[in-house]
Amino acid sequence: MKSIEKDSLYQVFMERYRVVLLATTLSAVVGLVLMATGEWLHDRSHLWSSIATEAGKVVIVTSVVGLIFEFVMHDRFVKRVTRDVKRLDESIEVLQRTVAITSGAIESGLSAVYSDRQKAIDDIDGLLKEAKRGDHLMIAGISLGDFLCPHGRLYGRTSDALTAGINISALLLDMGSEAAKTRAQREEIGPETPKFGTPLWLEWYYETSCFDELKTASDLARSYLVRFDGQKRNAKNEQVGRFEARIYTLTPLCFLAIYGKTMFLESYHYAGRGGESPIMKIAQTTKGSQDNSRLFSIYMKHFNILCGLATPLEPPAYDPPAQTEPSGGAVAG
Repeated sequence: MKSIEKDSLYQVFMERYRVVLLATTLSAVVGLVLMATGEWLHDRSHLWSSIATEAGKVVIVTSVVGLIFEFVMHDRFVKRVTRDVKRLDESIEVLQRTVAITSGAIESGLSAVYSDRQKAIDDIDGLLKEAKRGDHLMIAGISLGDFLCPHGRLYGRTSDALTAGINISALLLDMGSEAAKTRAQREEIGPETPKFGTPLWLEWYYETSCFDELKTASDLARSYLVRFDGQKRNAKNEQVGRFEARIYTLTPLCFLAIYGKTMFLESYHYAGRGGESPIMKIAQTTKGSQDNSRLFSIYMKHFNILCGLATPLEPPAYDPPAQTEPSGGAVAG
C-alpha cells in the first residue's frame, strides 16, 4: 500500500512539473518574441516599440518569478504531503491492529469489556430483573458479596429472584482455607499484623474485613439453603427457586456469573481487592456459529470442575426465621 501511495505521489509531482515547465517555456518564448518585435518596431514606431519591449520583459520576469515561486511552494507542498501521508500510514496501522484485536476478541466470544464491576453489576441486575421462573444463575467468586452481603449491590435482587422461582448455584471460598487466610494477609497486612500462621495472627484474621465478609456471605447462603429449597411457596403461592451453595479451598482465580447465554468474567490478582479489574462479557455463541465460543466453553468447564472439587455448604442446624430483604433494583454499596 505504501509503495502504491508513493508511486502515485511521484506521478502527481512529475505531472505538475511538466505543466509548470511547459508554461514557463511558453511564457519565455512569448516574452522573447515581444522583445524581438519591439526591436523591429524601433525605427517605425517608438511608442509601440517600447510597449512591446516592456511587455516582453514583464512576461519573462513573471515566468522566472513564477518558476521560483513554484520551487518554493513545491518544497512546502512536498513536506506537507509527506507529513500527511506518514500520519495516514500510522492511522492505517493502528486501524489494522484494532481490527485484528477486535476480530480475535469477537471470535473468542468477547462481546464487551467493562472498566469496573459496577457497569457489569448493572447488566446482571437487568438480566435478573427480566429473568423467568426456572432460569438458572451460576456464580463463583470469593465471598460473592454483591449477591450475599447486605451491602451488596445485588443483595435485594438476588433474594427477589429466588423468591420469584429463579434457581441459583453459588461457589464461595471456604473461610477456613489457607487461600482465604493468604488473601486476607495480602489485602489487609499492616505494621501491627502478627506473624503469619501464629495463634495471634489467627486472632487477627478473625477480625479482618475479608473474614467478616466471607462469614456474612456464608451465613446468609446457609439460610438460603433452607428458605429457597425449590419446594417452599412464596406470597403468591408459587414455588420459590432453588439455592445451592458449595465452598472450595483452592486459590480463587476469577469471578464468574453465568446466566443463559451470557457470562461475566473478572480475573483475580493479589495486587488489590476483587472488583478492581476490568470485567469481560462473553457470549455463548458468536455470529455465524452454533458452537459455543472458546472463552465461554473454557470458563463453563472451569465452573463445573470447581463445583466437582468443592464441598456442599451445610445448612444451619435450625430453620432460620424469614428475613426482611430489600426489593427492587441493585442495592448500592
